[in-house]
Amino acid sequence: MSSVITQTQELSSYSPFLYPDFAQHNPRLQLHTRNVSFDITRNQLLLMPESLLISLFPRGLMLDFALQESGNAVPPLETADFDPELLSHILDTYINAYEKASQHPELLPMPPPGFPGRCGIIFLREDIEYYVLEDDSPYTVRKSIHLDFEGKRAAKRRIGNLLLQKKRIFDGLIETGAESENSTEAHLVRMLCYCGFTTNQEWQYRMQEQSRTCITSVSIVNLDFSADEGDENDPSYVPVYHKLLLFWRKPARKCWWTSKLRTEVKGVPCKSWVRRVWTLELSVFGEPGTKEPMHLQQDPMESESNSSFETPSSQSLTSLSTEMQEQS
Repeated sequence: MSSVITQTQELSSYSPFLYPDFAQHNPRLQLHTRNVSFDITRNQLLLMPESLLISLFPRGLMLDFALQESGNAVPPLETADFDPELLSHILDTYINAYEKASQHPELLPMPPPGFPGRCGIIFLREDIEYYVLEDDSPYTVRKSIHLDFEGKRAAKRRIGNLLLQKKRIFDGLIETGAESENSTEAHLVRMLCYCGFTTNQEWQYRMQEQSRTCITSVSIVNLDFSADEGDENDPSYVPVYHKLLLFWRKPARKCWWTSKLRTEVKGVPCKSWVRRVWTLELSVFGEPGTKEPMHLQQDPMESESNSSFETPSSQSLTSLSTEMQEQS
């Protein structure tokens, strides 16, 4: 005997004829961020990095439901606490990349066999929170010298300015010991540099939140297939960009603390604790150039020893992805 539930046919509570935009499966919404409004379609939202959508809509977004509730007379309104200048930069970059990959693929270089699209975009974001404390010295303790409210604010501004001046992407990782060739940080730096970043590259966008000890930095880089110069005829060769697919639709995070920045206000030494969170994600646009799959033998020892161009091993990148996913 069939279940009563399976015998009941679910009826739609709306008609697509009453909602023409919804019938086209690309409804629009108004996104209001800090007194700036964006008119965005659902398809444009789907182009954005998943980590960005989580920041914009931490409670989720039921666009179909919102469209029905608004009666489709006007696009539904959503609000988000996000910097509008940064959002505009990300939207323009991703929409342009999608249109170029879908409408003018001939302008893009042919991707390697097995790559799931025509081009890739690496999204790297750094969120900094810093805390400033008085570093009690024998002199200040003996004299009972402490900062007042304005002095503490001045110390926070100075530390913030020092952090803003450090514009190079990998400076924060180097402070954690990335000089060691076998460290996780060193593997991460090499992977990104083999895929489009450069060692001394600066953040494309870097800003401090008003009245907050928070700094957000973002860099968006096209995935460069030519930077990895390994021997493709070697059966044990694993392209680095192929390992970057571990972060496709799976944003990963890495968090660490540093405490090297110091300053002095009114004769009182101050130290800082800086918490950095990196978010790494890959987006792929366009149809793949070929359906030929990649046949790779993942043997990291042979890959490193036989290749004339040293690249991060498969094992190291897999462990890197696992570590970053565990911190998410």
